Amino acid sequence: MGRAVLPLAVLLVVLAAGAPSAAEDDPRYPFTAETLPAGWKIVRGVVMSRVQLRGFSKKLGGEIVSLTNQDLSVNGFAVRVNAITAASGEDASKIEASMQAIRGADFVARRGDRVYEVASQGVLVARRVFAALGVDDHAEASWRVTFRIALVKELDYTAANRVFNHFLVLENDPENASARAGVAAETQDWTFGKSLRLLDGDGDGASARWSFAPAPSSARRAGGTTVFTFDDPPKQEGVPYVDVTGTVRVPARFAPDAGEPAEGLTAQTPFWPVENDRVATTVRAATGGVSEPREKVLRLLADVTRSVRYGGAVGSRDGVLQVLERGVGRCWDKSDVLVTYCRAAGIPARQVAGWVPPLGAGHVWVEVHVDGGWLPVDVTTTWLGTSPEYVPFFRTEDGRMPVVYLKMPVLERVDDE
Repeated sequence: MGRAVLPLAVLLVVLAAGAPSAAEDDPRYPFTAETLPAGWKIVRGVVMSRVQLRGFSKKLGGEIVSLTNQDLSVNGFAVRVNAITAASGEDASKIEASMQAIRGADFVARRGDRVYEVASQGVLVARRVFAALGVDDHAEASWRVTFRIALVKELDYTAANRVFNHFLVLENDPENASARAGVAAETQDWTFGKSLRLLDGDGDGASARWSFAPAPSSARRAGGTTVFTFDDPPKQEGVPYVDVTGTVRVPARFAPDAGEPAEGLTAQTPFWPVENDRVATTVRAATGGVSEPREKVLRLLADVTRSVRYGGAVGSRDGVLQVLERGVGRCWDKSDVLVTYCRAAGIPARQVAGWVPPLGAGHVWVEVHVDGGWLPVDVTTTWLGTSPEYVPFFRTEDGRMPVVYLKMPVLERVDDE
């Protein structure tokens, strides 16, 4: 058997006998105290010795000027960022290629003469770090999007994912009796419509251009979204739908985007029980003694993470009070809880849904109004701010967001268009 090759991250851990230094202000480290996004903390830093640099230069095929490990707490996630400064651009290219061969392209990125590796098992964590570092490939992305969506006014949210799965079966087997019966049974009490509300952008982050089959009869823009109306939409198994094609531009978002909240975004709605006694008690306990809105959000986010374990049925949206009672929920459940908590704390909050290509799945997250603008929050991962892999399609200010796909969305990155 051949000699096993350890991932670079493992090698750096094993050989990290270099000297610790002031990780908060040493320019050799990727992050300083001034450049950290909100909620991130520097835990420890190590600078490799000259002897180690010679060894890594030989291993990676390029001359290394400095090499550091920096341990971070990224809103509770333990992340190590390894930063290599090469002697030249040519050396950096060789080092980048070697590191990608060892670790994988998802966890390695380059900016100028510096090559970074994120020692994490999560692709989204790595891309989040690269976006925060300002690596060009991770600062912004444009996505070509196609999906088929139902036109629904009122529905049982807990059944939406089951209906989606029935339609996935019918796409390959149009006469499947079980799937057809499932659609009929699950949607018999739904109220269908002729309108679809999509995000289009109003200077606060992502922007989108959409086209449809069939074409809409009218479009009405309101607050960064547009409501499209279709006079005679086609139907599949009795469900009216449209096929949507679009291009969505998504920047990395770590600081709030400028924009004032509409009135009423701290109010109670049927989905967000702001005035509930249990909610009020939790919010007071979590935010007591704190006046700064961003810090309040971080504390409320920590409370949701602690009290609502990720789990349960895929696509569940069971209501805030039920989720709090059982202590388990998926992304939509946890987002509903955070919106409710933030509004109860006097912080305007709204909800966003879309797709995250690295996960190959739909996702729901939150936007909160702090420091004069809107900041995205992924309650599932406890992040303030999002990377360009969070592709938004829908936004709601009252909790109504009847998202039912009839075909699997397809996303392709098209930055050069």
